[in-house]
Amino acid sequence: MSSTPLIWHAGARKEASELIEQLWRTAGDAVRDRLAEVLLAGPPEDLDGDLAEPEQRQARRDRRLFDRLGLLARDKAAPLSPRLQSAQNEILQRHPEWQLREGEQARYMVWSEVRNGPDTAYSVDDLRAMEEPQLLELLLRETNRRQGLLESWRQLAGFEPERAIRLFRTLQNETAGGPPDVWQTGLWGLREAAKSQDLQDRLVELLNGVPDALFGEISFSRAVDDFLEACSTRFQGRPTQVTGACSTVRLPLRKRIQITLNRPKTANGLSERSTVQ
Repeated sequence: MSSTPLIWHAGARKEASELIEQLWRTAGDAVRDRLAEVLLAGPPEDLDGDLAEPEQRQARRDRRLFDRLGLLARDKAAPLSPRLQSAQNEILQRHPEWQLREGEQARYMVWSEVRNGPDTAYSVDDLRAMEEPQLLELLLRETNRRQGLLESWRQLAGFEPERAIRLFRTLQNETAGGPPDVWQTGLWGLREAAKSQDLQDRLVELLNGVPDALFGEISFSRAVDDFLEACSTRFQGRPTQVTGACSTVRLPLRKRIQITLNRPKTANGLSERSTVQ
């Protein structure tokens, strides 16, 4: 199969596709005419020798040409020539159900995606598209594949920290401050995103005002502790007046965290639940 022209070689499909797209977009008429001849000639006959039925061989040849012409047609600044457009129309008449795959997928013969993390019904893009009341309702009520939802929320908080802080302000008004897992994962996302001192201090001010019940949750207090630790590390070496102001506003929050994290253990190794003052 080494004699197969690069333009039709499965192993070089992405590279060949990018090359013909560039040539079609930038080359002169003579090169385009030659490229059209190569495309319309189609792949070598023996490339589909594994298929016994002529109809199957023709369908595979059609698909190869359809995909390459489709890639060229996506560039509206360099439309298909009349001959190539006619060939594309003929293929669509034989296979009206065919569509070019989206984006980068169209340049590959096989495309697979592997998702890291827990399964979810809501991607980060899904959450981004929601209005804030809808997003808040989802985070409050959704139980199906919740771990995956919370992971998407963590990423969203990292991408859009201002929006996360607005949602947290609304969440404060919920009973007991809302679900601890929403705070925990959102704070994890903000821990990486909150690089400005102004954003950090606004978040600390917000956390100082959350209901005491939340500080009775180990997961919440640990997430706050992690956030403050990350902030302290990030601002090491800043002028004394800056770090001093930060310490002043964060001291009450530190005290509330430590009351929870330093609670005595019960016989089963878990911290006792108590009201945090």
